[in-house]
Amino acid sequence: MISNRFYTTRYRLFLAAMICCCLFFAADLFAVNDPENTPGEKHLSAQLPSDADTGSATDFPVYLYFADSKNHYLTEEQRFGLQADDPAVFCRNIVDGLISGPAGNLVRTLPPATRIRAIFVDDKTAYVDLSQEVAASHPGGIVSEIMTIYSVVNSLVLNVDAVDKVKLLIAGQDAQTVSGHIDIRFPLHADILLIR
Repeated sequence: MISNRFYTTRYRLFLAAMICCCLFFAADLFAVNDPENTPGEKHLSAQLPSDADTGSATDFPVYLYFADSKNHYLTEEQRFGLQADDPAVFCRNIVDGLISGPAGNLVRTLPPATRIRAIFVDDKTAYVDLSQEVAASHPGGIVSEIMTIYSVVNSLVLNVDAVDKVKLLIAGQDAQTVSGHIDIRFPLHADILLIR
């Protein structure tokens, strides 16, 4: 007959073995989570970008919409450094870029004499108040007027998350049109069908 002492000794050996296994796995787990003890983990952390490497918001592209060479459609031109945390400032940077005109072979959509009088964003609508020159110096024609209006509207709505619609004002006043064809009395949504 086997004594209770045999079972007690066996139980103690089993318990000691289990404790050793637990300590071994715990030590291994801490070693894996310690980047200084694991070359692979250290190498991986060295490859991940730090906050300094991710860059600021101004590193992301913004797309300004100018007319194509035949003045039939809007075509994007990529710009950097226009983004801002304040939606109104972001909108102003975009409209300034449109007034400055395209850098490549596209056609400007706003007369170069146009000035920004004011821009503010309220309830997802950007209110863009342009100087009288946007109308007085406009070349005229329905297609050119469409290009002018939707160059501004598409550039703002498709780039600025805080903007869903654009209300154009001229010299601080509500205007019916820019040059006699397109109704701008109400806020306008982007028209992506004009983009090629």
